[in-house]
Amino acid sequence: MQFLVCGYDGTDDEALERRLRVRGEHIALGDKLAASGNMLIGVALLDGDDQMIGSALVVDFPTREALDEWLEIEPYVVGDVWQRIEISPCRVGPSFRRGERLEALAPAVSGSAETTGFGGISGSLGRLRRGWRRCLSRRAVLVRRRARGTMGPQTRRRSDRLRGERTDLD
Repeated sequence: MQFLVCGYDGTDDEALERRLRVRGEHIALGDKLAASGNMLIGVALLDGDDQMIGSALVVDFPTREALDEWLEIEPYVVGDVWQRIEISPCRVGPSFRRGERLEALAPAVSGSAETTGFGGISGSLGRLRRGWRRCLSRRAVLVRRRARGTMGPQTRRRSDRLRGERTDLD
């Protein structure tokens, strides 16, 4: 289940100092959560003077209880940085779900029937797939011509660039 967590810093004079004191621990825990897939995005909230006044996080935990367990060890909660916390269930849109988006594109790139249409994303993916095939075909032709020795100097330079080699005219 996904949640939007907004933590707002205190407004007292020591608020920024408390934030900066535990920020390293907060970032380290955030890195672990991101690596495990529990944190999808995290941002610092800023005021009009570009000073940090809070944080907004989109997290993914199996239950609200699991989210509460994380909050019990979150350095900004333990370090008394966040004075007010708002939690709302949310759902990240399909355009921003990395793994699901790649899985959805996989059939289109591998040549499913949906890519043959002319409109929408399926038509675009079909054109992309055909363009990629064309690029690979051109490269194969260049490799054969190079092997046979029937390649002119201009084509040879183009072939060298495709292979990542530096030409004498670069």
